Amino acid sequence: MAKKFQVGGLFPPAEDIERLAKYERSKAVYEGRRLMYSRISELLRDTPLEPQLAKLNVAINVMDTLISKPADMIAGSTISFKVEGVNESTAQTALDRMIRKNHLKRLIHELVTGSGIRGDSWLKISYGVTEELGGLVEEALAQPNTKADAIMEIAQASSVYPEGGQRNKNRFRAINLTCIESVGSGNEQVNYLHVERHLPGYIQYEKFKLELIGKEDSYGVSRPVYSITEQVPTGREEDIVPTGADGLLVFHIPYKTVDDDWRGIGGIEKSESILAAIHDRLSHIDYILWKHADPIAYGPNDLEDGIGTKELRISSKYIPVGKDDPLPGYMKWESQLKDAFEELDTMLSLLFMQSDFPEWLYSKFLGNHAATDGDALKTLLLPWYSKLNRICMHLERALQEALYTAMVLDNTANEGAAGFVSYTPQYPDIQWGHMQIK
Repeated sequence: MAKKFQVGGLFPPAEDIERLAKYERSKAVYEGRRLMYSRISELLRDTPLEPQLAKLNVAINVMDTLISKPADMIAGSTISFKVEGVNESTAQTALDRMIRKNHLKRLIHELVTGSGIRGDSWLKISYGVTEELGGLVEEALAQPNTKADAIMEIAQASSVYPEGGQRNKNRFRAINLTCIESVGSGNEQVNYLHVERHLPGYIQYEKFKLELIGKEDSYGVSRPVYSITEQVPTGREEDIVPTGADGLLVFHIPYKTVDDDWRGIGGIEKSESILAAIHDRLSHIDYILWKHADPIAYGPNDLEDGIGTKELRISSKYIPVGKDDPLPGYMKWESQLKDAFEELDTMLSLLFMQSDFPEWLYSKFLGNHAATDGDALKTLLLPWYSKLNRICMHLERALQEALYTAMVLDNTANEGAAGFVSYTPQYPDIQWGHMQIK
């Protein structure tokens, strides 16, 4: 099975274009940057309303709330990490130190939010100094006496390129972390691809020269595509470095998965069409209400305005008619607002249903359900808690592997060090507080 990146190949690889485009589209929806959809533009094209599209736009970023709430619930609950067995107290002390220094609860919130947006999050483990000392190096200042420790950090999903296993597509034989470095400017600019290839027990560093060959516009996102033209020296003393652990140091945290694909399914991608319809309907209703507030008037063409002039001053249009026609009035517009609001309510309900979110938590009606006791309320919350448990299932597996690996690196890096008490690395038991239904 070939490596992901080789001379003569493309960056990004063709098989990753759809995944990367989904990441970018979903992040734009989450941030509220992708709420002017093309459907309303097509409907109003070549009409007098086309220049007013920006004014008609009513953006409601409901996905921010629907994606953030599971992360708030999971990270905001009481989470405990416990180890048992040999050297229990020493191992627990080391585990608590790693959790504290890496601000793990905040990291969990970011991982859950990120996987909810894109479908995938990645957690990377390394061992070194946690403080950023680059500023001191640049200023040639003395560095403080900082102690190395296990570092847990998020790897940007759009920079991660896994290599699937031969027997199981949901397991990885290698994971590539990438970044592009641009040297020079203008016609002299040269782009390099840095690859940090994680293998079980090793990290392989590679560097390639890139040549821009065009743009890829499929899947609704435009991104540059490069050809890998040459492999160049990395500048490192060694390009293959043992990690001190038996497994990989990068761990996948999907939002939801199926059995034939490693790529996670996020909380936005399945709802893009409904979000577009909600956006269009809100903009349409807003336009209708503005028209109702300033309707077109009609009446005699010599109607005075009460101050001695023959010009009728109104904010909207006035259609003069003959004296024998009906009395002055306003044109009625049968806009079917009731139907528009009913459709909007239906689409919002569908969005909540797809998001496994009880809509009545946001003051929508309970219908015929009467949550008069704890059991009844728990039944109504079952889809919500099932979603949280599913997210925690993927999160727990990755966190256990990551924390176990961090303890392995801690023992390996400090072997024989003065004052260090070795301990047996263990997979911690994680309790998620009140979220799970017992």
